[in-house]
Amino acid sequence: MSIVIIGFGVFLFSLLAVWIVGSLAYRWGFVVYPQKNRWHTKPVALYGGVGIGLAFAAGIGSVLILFDIGPLAWKLSALALGALTAFVVGLVDDRLNIKPATKLIGQIIAVSIPIAAGVVLAATPWHLVNVLLTFFWFIAIMNAMNLLDNMDGLASGIAIIAALTFIALRIIAAGAVPQDILFAAAVVFVYVLAGFWIFNRYPASIFMGDSGSLFIGYMLAALAIPLDRSGLLKTSSAMLTLILPIAVLAIPIFDTLLVSFNRIWHGHSPFQGGKDHSSHRLVGLGFSEDHAVLILYGFSVVGGLVAIAIQLWQSYAVPLLIFYGIFLILVGLYLGRVKTYQEPAEGEQKGRWTPLVTEFLYKRRAAEVLLDFLIISASYYGAYYLRFEGLLREQAAYYVQSLPLIVAACLIGFYISGVYRGLWRLITVADLGRYMKGVIVGVGMSVFLIAIIYQFNGYSRAVFINFGFLLFLFVTGSRLSMRILDEVIRERAWRGKTVNIVVYGAGKAGKLLYEECLQNPNYGQHYIVGFVDDDPNKWNLAMAGLVIHKQEDFISGAAEAEHTVHEIWVSSANVKEERVRAFARGLEQKLSHPVKVRQFSVRIEEFDKCLPS
Repeated sequence: MSIVIIGFGVFLFSLLAVWIVGSLAYRWGFVVYPQKNRWHTKPVALYGGVGIGLAFAAGIGSVLILFDIGPLAWKLSALALGALTAFVVGLVDDRLNIKPATKLIGQIIAVSIPIAAGVVLAATPWHLVNVLLTFFWFIAIMNAMNLLDNMDGLASGIAIIAALTFIALRIIAAGAVPQDILFAAAVVFVYVLAGFWIFNRYPASIFMGDSGSLFIGYMLAALAIPLDRSGLLKTSSAMLTLILPIAVLAIPIFDTLLVSFNRIWHGHSPFQGGKDHSSHRLVGLGFSEDHAVLILYGFSVVGGLVAIAIQLWQSYAVPLLIFYGIFLILVGLYLGRVKTYQEPAEGEQKGRWTPLVTEFLYKRRAAEVLLDFLIISASYYGAYYLRFEGLLREQAAYYVQSLPLIVAACLIGFYISGVYRGLWRLITVADLGRYMKGVIVGVGMSVFLIAIIYQFNGYSRAVFINFGFLLFLFVTGSRLSMRILDEVIRERAWRGKTVNIVVYGAGKAGKLLYEECLQNPNYGQHYIVGFVDDDPNKWNLAMAGLVIHKQEDFISGAAEAEHTVHEIWVSSANVKEERVRAFARGLEQKLSHPVKVRQFSVRIEEFDKCLPS
């Protein structure tokens, strides 16, 4: 009960501290103005991290009065000093805009303090490797939160979700609400962030700055590090020591990888600012800013639920993490399609990394190979699960022993069969044949290798039959995911678009026109509300999820429809001109505003005739 009272007091103090800091920042001119590579459109107060730091210091001070630190005093003091160092490094960067290398040195110093006191991520039997992992973990999460702080309320909201997940994991592991300093510090941290989030959510009146993002990242990384035998997460499993924090903080990690990968790909520095984060890409798909943030909140909640499921059912830790990884890779591939960089003008020099990265990653489809690696692993696990009805303890050794052979054989089979030569967003029935061939070749090679190397001793033939079916379903589903996501995005994101269209002609050309409107960024504000056709056999049927109307019926219901109509797109030259003009006049009379008519056509001409004389 005492921690609840302290937490409420800390929340009020955080509100007050952030409000005072914001008021002073506006008064003294400490604001950030809109810039090309920033998202906000009005001046916003800086140094919100100062309010966060003050509130957390007050909260921890209150906790220390009530709780006995005991043998953890030295380690807790080292963590506190490291957090203060990270805060100061961020504050200096906010004020002086120091170089990335200088900031990295400061982060290394901040992490060195708790490591020197014995705070180490015990993930392997080798102390040196654990020390290096601890350095990497702290610095990665600090910079991930720093990069994630790119839209109103995003970083602070996801930090709250992550901290709440850590608290839930501790409660599940302890069997009751813990009464110790580690748990109390985590609770105080959540209340502090909640007080700041009130001012930082859309539309934000204050930004946390690097002082806030580095401090928050440091604290989130610290919550995953065991200070004693159990730590906050209360697990003695080296595997869970790594898996649980990765699942909880998957979205900051995902955003960092997405941004860094794409910036290097396009020859830009991964340390520069820009509108190329996952949140910006969601807005590029048509979502509003606050909806984009809510979507990423949802992804973070899913990661938290995965971590909780792993804590409850530890034997399923690997497959759960694999399925969540598959989900994030698919999302990353989809968001990666959103254009955020301008192509260099002809003759302009690209970044020095662009040719190398493009040659290696584009032609070899590295992201697809990584996705298929996870899909193969998950499908093979699922095949064992179905065959032995969840009783996998005795079969685990066979799964682990054969998995490298299975993955290698299937990837080779996919490559031979041309699985990596298709464009996902233009998938057709012909592609399904390639996927089937790839699965047959991959599973066939797997069975052959198992028979040659292990003489099939201990292996079940039914497992490989199940494996083939699951692998085909997952591979096909992953490739179809782009089309499915296109439909989901169309339904959700197009609602905010401003130019509504009805397509006249519901044949193949109409479907092609629909795809062009969906995929072409030049029509980013256009939304197709339905189809009209003169063929009675098509009336009241659906194409691309939209109803095909009779001309007169569409006009009569136009005024009462959910969407008005601004333009008519004629999909074929076979549509009679007088019918189109009559349709346009009828809509204009019904809607009392002009309706533009566009003609869509596909022409194939000799190249020389297309060139200007």
